[in-house]
Amino acid sequence: MKKTVLSLVATATLFSNDVNPELTTFRAGDRVNVGDVNGNFESLKQGILDLQTKYDLVVQGLETKITTLETENQNLKTELSEPRKIFYKTGHQKDGRDEGYIDLRVLNISKENSDTALRITYTDNLAVATSDGSCQWELRVFDINRPTVNQCPDLIFFLYDRSSDGATQSNHIVSTLSGVCENLPVGNYIVKAYITNEFTDLEGTDYSGANCFTGWGTQFLLQAEEIYKAEVE
Repeated sequence: MKKTVLSLVATATLFSNDVNPELTTFRAGDRVNVGDVNGNFESLKQGILDLQTKYDLVVQGLETKITTLETENQNLKTELSEPRKIFYKTGHQKDGRDEGYIDLRVLNISKENSDTALRITYTDNLAVATSDGSCQWELRVFDINRPTVNQCPDLIFFLYDRSSDGATQSNHIVSTLSGVCENLPVGNYIVKAYITNEFTDLEGTDYSGANCFTGWGTQFLLQAEEIYKAEVE
């Protein structure tokens, strides 16, 4: 009996601070009162019931949280698996201008979600006819309801050429310009390809005045896709 009572006393120390049964402590050689022993058993029993109640509440809360997370995860999977629109324009149109908006490289976009970005890609044949100069191709994004241009990073492409003997040369290169616009609200947009031969580098050297050419002997592609921002690295 004494060993059993002492074991029950030791077990009581495993309870948390919130569940602390009041127990009668016995020492070796003490006369044990049956009422005290029964009281210890009842206190321990109540403590165990209290712990079970707390445990059940914790498990219930965790199960609810897990269910919520599973629902959110399934919703996200559904969103990511939904087909998204891809807008594109293609054609065979040469354009020899040195500055201005390039013929046919115009794309209409309808952005339908606020938590998405636009990934824009432009592939074309580009050329710079010069002995030492550069041309700049740029994709400009316009909100149909506003005349201003939305600034999107990484949508500018420079093509530089230089000859060793000072003679004018023209190398046609199929090139791709791609970038992401992350902060555009829901709405309708127009993407236009723009070119200029006015270019000065960071050190102040002027490479302007080159003869630019777009679309020689190839098919261009101007494409935009609405993607979730989580996909942007």
